[in-house]
Amino acid sequence: YIYMLSEKTVLSFIISDIIFVLLAILYQGALTAAVQETTNTNHRFTITSVGYNISYGLFGGTAPLMVSWISEISGIQIIPGIYLTFFAFLALAAVYRMKETYKAQLE
Repeated sequence: YIYMLSEKTVLSFIISDIIFVLLAILYQGALTAAVQETTNTNHRFTITSVGYNISYGLFGGTAPLMVSWISEISGIQIIPGIYLTFFAFLALAAVYRMKETYKAQLE
């Protein structure tokens, strides 16, 4: 992000976006598998789709607004990184509290 801000070229945007996508790939596959394993098979798709879409709507949809607003009032340009890191630590805490289910029988 800082590289993109300092260079202000299309190439810097593409490089920054590729780095972001590679980081997102690291958690997206594990997230999907973990959520599927923790829900009952009778309601698995409903629970995961509603939870996924609501959380992405709330946090992903409002992230640009919140980051822009916080950056404007604080004057700190690295707020997007701080914002993502904060929610990453919340997600890490939630994952840490999840129980292991790989030996459990599916219902």
